[in-house]
Amino acid sequence: MILKRFSLAAVALIWLGECQTLSQQDISPETDAAIVDRPASPLLSDIVYSVLAGDIAVQRGRFREANKHYFYAAGLGRNAGLAELATKAALAGQDQEAAEQGVALWIELAPEDVGALQVAALLKAQENQPDAAVDYLRRVVAIKTEQGAKGYMEVARLLSKINNTQLRLELMRRLTAGQEGDPQALFALAIVAMSARNFSRAEDAVVRVLQMRPDWTEARV
Repeated sequence: MILKRFSLAAVALIWLGECQTLSQQDISPETDAAIVDRPASPLLSDIVYSVLAGDIAVQRGRFREANKHYFYAAGLGRNAGLAELATKAALAGQDQEAAEQGVALWIELAPEDVGALQVAALLKAQENQPDAAVDYLRRVVAIKTEQGAKGYMEVARLLSKINNTQLRLELMRRLTAGQEGDPQALFALAIVAMSARNFSRAEDAVVRVLQMRPDWTEARV
């Protein structure tokens, strides 16, 4: 199978950037302050307690425990930032099920968050669900393009961090299927194909790009 499973550790490394650590910028004081600044409610004490307990667990390297606290607080407060922390803690703790629950809540609370969609795509790819992964990647492309960025290149950069080059290429191939008239999509496909050492596919994509945009210097290089 081209779409082999890659480890949850790989997803954690891709997203967290460092092995087994969450930055202090991700926890306290902004998260705690934002919650404390909210109007008082019967749930406020539970939320504050859970966030602080999660922070302490992270500092002690107990990421699965931290995930439970952050996820509970995120659910109570309907807070996307806390759902993000829960997801990151689950990834650092190598907890597949918790990571899936965390990112699902994160997307529910912040459906346009590109970071959440990227994590979801990587998790679905790891679960050998390429179609589901590509659905999330399409949303990334749409959001980044609407923001004026190069959406397909954003995905190409994300996929470049996946060690399995054939999986990387298969995901991009599915993402760009039906986009033969979009030079940005074809160029991103060429970049990923090149990184996977599939030079014939890369050359074919570049040729089609230059047929549409013969003055595109980057594609010529």
